[in-house]
This record gives sequence, structure tokens and C-alpha cells, in this order.
Amino acid sequence: MTRKTTLGLIAIFLWIALGACLAAVIVLAHQIQTAPVEYTEVEVLITDIRHEPEMLTRGTHDVVTVRYEGKDYELISVLDGEVPQYQARYETGLPVTVYLAGGELYSNINGIKSHNVRGRTYGALVSVGGALLLGSIVVTGTYFDLVKKSRVGADKNEVRVK
Repeated sequence: MTRKTTLGLIAIFLWIALGACLAAVIVLAHQIQTAPVEYTEVEVLITDIRHEPEMLTRGTHDVVTVRYEGKDYELISVLDGEVPQYQARYETGLPVTVYLAGGELYSNINGIKSHNVRGRTYGALVSVGGALLLGSIVVTGTYFDLVKKSRVGADKNEVRVK
């Protein structure tokens, strides 16, 4: 098999894999949005709010610590827009409503959905889909470059008869 044929087959495989990955992402996204979520609303007191540096973005993220039934928990999936509300509750000592699921406390219901097996699989598939898209584009471009070069080479070797 020639290099051109091999690259062509790899390109086809990558595009098919990308299609399958996108189909799986769509199915999982639908399941995540429609699946029932089991949780219990609980009242907690905020014991600490701190800003921690993020390694990748060089920014910060907020870590909210709450006390529920005498135990401290880090609140999962805190959105930037929720922090001022939590800060006000922290300063006044008023309780906030959060969601208990799987032994963890979440700031919002979408956090529960994104931190379960389906949510993590969805995130992984989106990453794999991005890698497949990039690989598909690179391999297809390389394949077409080889096809173009082989045609140019064939044109030079042609003998013109008058």
C-alpha cells in the first residue's frame, strides 16, 4: 500500500470516528438534560470563602466552604455569579440552600448533572471529538497535498504527441 492510500484510509477512518463521537455527544447531552437528578435541598452555613489561583488560566476561582450537620464541605460547582450572594450570606451569617447528592454538596443542580458519570463522559467525548477534528483536518490536508503532488509529477512525465 502506498503512503497516499494509507493516508486516505486513515482520513476516512478519522472522519467516521468523528461522526460517531459527535453522535455520542448529542445522545449524552440529551440524556444529561432529561435524566432525573436525585438530590436533597439542605440549609447550610458558609464558613469560608477564599480565592485560589488556577494553574492553567493564571486566574483565580472561588472556593466556598460550608458546614452541614457539623461537618465542613467544599461546595462543588460554584458559579461566578453566585459568589456575591454567598459573600453577603457569609457576612450576615444567614444560611443558604444547596443540594446534597451522593454525599457531596453542590451549589446548583447543573453541577450535579455535570459531576456524575454521564457528565464526565460527555466532557471526555467533547475533548476526544476536538482531537479527532484536528487530526481529521491535518491528515486530510496531507492526503490532498500528496494527491496534488502526484498529479503534478504525472503531468511532467506525460509525453505530448502532436
